[in-house]
Amino acid sequence: MPFVRILLLLLFAVPACAAPIYEQMRKEGVLILYPAAYEAQARTSLKMLLDSRAEIAARLQLPADTPVSAELVGDNNLFNEMVGNSSHLRILGVAYSPNGRIVINLARLTMGGESNLYETLAHEMAHVMLGGVEKQKQLRLSRWFHEGVACWLGRVLPDSPDDHRLETAAIMNALIPLYTLEKGFPPFQEQSQIAYLQSENFIRFILNRHGQDSIARVLRALKNGESLDQGFMRALGVDVFQEEAVWAHSLKGGHPFLKLIYNNFTIFTVGALLTVIAFIGYRMKRRKILNRFDHDEQLTAAPHFEDSEDEN
Repeated sequence: MPFVRILLLLLFAVPACAAPIYEQMRKEGVLILYPAAYEAQARTSLKMLLDSRAEIAARLQLPADTPVSAELVGDNNLFNEMVGNSSHLRILGVAYSPNGRIVINLARLTMGGESNLYETLAHEMAHVMLGGVEKQKQLRLSRWFHEGVACWLGRVLPDSPDDHRLETAAIMNALIPLYTLEKGFPPFQEQSQIAYLQSENFIRFILNRHGQDSIARVLRALKNGESLDQGFMRALGVDVFQEEAVWAHSLKGGHPFLKLIYNNFTIFTVGALLTVIAFIGYRMKRRKILNRFDHDEQLTAAPHFEDSEDEN
């Protein structure tokens, strides 16, 4: 039995998941934490974070010296343990904007190459810099605004000309109202992706309608403790939700029904459309035959008169 006791002690003495050992790389307020095996990716990430920070600062007119730390995680399971449940989206990175911390999932990013890495770092860096605005002005920016601006500056979903989900949702009056995305996004994958697409598309609509510096003007106009609506009104002279209605209408475009058919044009929709046309043709032909039959019956039915003689 002593052997069994020693075996149990050894089993319970081994930690379930050993904490990773990180190397450090630092420059101009940017800190990279990384496993030794990922030194090359760490050097690339450091340069990318410095470049993206400078670009975001220029576009949003924010300080270019925002401190940030990025933790590069090479194991997908460890990443999921660190950031919690992220099954609703293919999460590549997470930003904890209040303390300027970014966690990057290198296990998934390796397949996407450097372009994916830069987009992800830029996206998370935007969150950190917006978090700096929140901290400085003691306010809370809406989740759709956070994600919309971050997606504009660093995409998280691929940009495909064949993706007509937003247009289809607008035509079907199925867009997610922005006020429901103030504090969070839906937990389900498809709805969450639509929320990301909506947020980015609305931000781009604002930029095209009010100028490429319009988001920077909104951030600058916000005063301590104010809501985002007040910043939009002061900087752009518009109400956010009235702009949302204009944006939603613009997605529909002219002839929305035809656009809906075109956007969802597949072999199945062709078959369904041909079936409907054939059925309508059959009904019209049948009605025409019945009308002709009724007309012929009326012509062949001769009038009947009874002969009568007058009695004198």
